[in-house]
Amino acid sequence: MLAPARNADIGIAAIDCGADAVYIAGPEFGARQAAGNSMEDIGKLTEYAHRFGGRIFLTLNTILFDDELTEAERLLAGAKAAGVDAIIAQDLAVWKLTDLPVHASTQCAIRTPEKAKLYESLGASRLVLEREMSLGQIKAVRKAVDCELEFFVHGALCVCYSGQCYMSEQIAGRSANRGECIQACRSLYDLVDGSGNVLVRNRFGSKQSSAVAEGLQSQGQAGGSCGCGNMLVQDLGAVEEHILRAECSAGIFIGTG
Repeated sequence: MLAPARNADIGIAAIDCGADAVYIAGPEFGARQAAGNSMEDIGKLTEYAHRFGGRIFLTLNTILFDDELTEAERLLAGAKAAGVDAIIAQDLAVWKLTDLPVHASTQCAIRTPEKAKLYESLGASRLVLEREMSLGQIKAVRKAVDCELEFFVHGALCVCYSGQCYMSEQIAGRSANRGECIQACRSLYDLVDGSGNVLVRNRFGSKQSSAVAEGLQSQGQAGGSCGCGNMLVQDLGAVEEHILRAECSAGIFIGTG
């Protein structure tokens, strides 16, 4: 089971409630800009998690500008010193900047065997697949690669493919690929025809949440290695974690298949 954590205290609560691993953002370059954490707090979380056999994955999954590479490399070195077990990345430069295991983020928009093979060839130890994929597509990717696969089984399902949505950038000048998504697709919209007639009122641009616990066994049979939730879950206290575990909605480690 892989659980999200907005901060170290929530990460510790997730470990206490049985999570096998936690993913969390560092000080910069995470896809959730408002969920940054100091490296001191990351170190506190990794020390705690390792006591109980848990693992900590650091998200560094935004697109990097050239003048940010030095700072990104410094941050990655700090993550290694803090005991982080793996990095979740989007920008290909990250694979060159660290010797820690790197997981290809869902921001990489991996949904075909060809793209999966590409990221495996670059050294990705795990691929976080697109949330919109069918079981048949997951099976096709599983046959194509040997590395671990991860699939979201709880949380927001974006209106566009992760890493390839520019709605926030177009509307507000805030890029989802820079951790600044305004989640415009989660708002209510009216559908209006060319004459101004309102055809549908107050509909979401995307579904509010994805909860595919019922299909988790099928995902395991398809070859998924790990399921996870996302930042929709912000307070992983004992009650919430118990519910997540009961629903399998924060994910279950299934095996490399």
